[in-house]
Amino acid sequence: MMALQKIDWRSRTTMRLLLVTILALVFYILHNVLGGMAININDTVKEHRQASNIASVQLAQGLNWIAEIMEKLCDAFWVALLVIIAIERPAREELEKNISEKLECNTTNLTEKLKANTADLTKKLENHAAELSTYIEKANATLLFKYPSKVAESIMNNLLNHDFIREDLVLHFEPEICEVKGHRIIKFRTTHTYVIRNISGKNLQAPILFYLNRPHCVEIRKFDDAKVETVNIDGKPFTGRPITQELDSHMAYEYRTHGIEPGETAKIYTAIISYYRLDDYLAWTSKYPTIGITNITARIPESIKDWKLLPIQNKDFTTFEINNDPRKWQCEYPLLPNQGFILEWHCSDNYVVGKSSHP
Repeated sequence: MMALQKIDWRSRTTMRLLLVTILALVFYILHNVLGGMAININDTVKEHRQASNIASVQLAQGLNWIAEIMEKLCDAFWVALLVIIAIERPAREELEKNISEKLECNTTNLTEKLKANTADLTKKLENHAAELSTYIEKANATLLFKYPSKVAESIMNNLLNHDFIREDLVLHFEPEICEVKGHRIIKFRTTHTYVIRNISGKNLQAPILFYLNRPHCVEIRKFDDAKVETVNIDGKPFTGRPITQELDSHMAYEYRTHGIEPGETAKIYTAIISYYRLDDYLAWTSKYPTIGITNITARIPESIKDWKLLPIQNKDFTTFEINNDPRKWQCEYPLLPNQGFILEWHCSDNYVVGKSSHP
């Protein structure tokens, strides 16, 4: 099939010419052979005066009739051959010429439009980059005018010089009281879902960073298997190896996304496991500027009391309560790097392992 598809119309026309010619010759030969046989039968009947031999006469007539049909078919194929040579082939050549000219014209037009659009897009990107550079210079000048140089430099590096922003962050916490060899501790499973957008103007890989605290409590450290459980990027599991760094106070993990084009996004989902004391707190801070509505939810066992969320900025989160107990918080304003919240809790003495008051 592939070989036949590669044959152009000229080859197919040549094949038809050859086929028509062969058929015309076959019918011409059959006409002559059958006509000759009929003549021989008639001569035999006349020579031997076998007029009464009706079968021989009928056979001769039938052969004459078939020979006439072969002659007409032969003439028809010769006419078809002339049509192919005189009409079809020139018409197809003209059609091919017209199509080729139109394709060439369309290709030229598309190439010119693509060049124009590329030039326009490049110009817009350059303008946006120039505007952004101007804004940064103005912001830098304002900061330098108002603050000492080291303070202005710290603000620029920590707040403004970022290649990525985070959108529509959803955090979910699932604490669970565990008992290991007589020690009661709290195991936290925390999930993050968000979209990360490249605002740098060039193709870059986005770092996904985790800092898992190493508890000060010796009892917890004995059974601590804090880890990054899951990292999905655009719905696909991360298959590489993260960069890790072990410190006294925490373990650092760095994952990398695929290359993200300027203005494009990647959807991130992560899950981590960490451990805390029964009366303790955890601090969460953002590594990226975060825009959109940030939603925080928790599935809290009944045995964990006095569950509080304290913002690490000058604005409070909106709190949603279930049975007079907070289960959801919402932040409707941007979170800047190093802003976030502290979760604080206390556990009652009569706890039930793994039992939750809400699904």
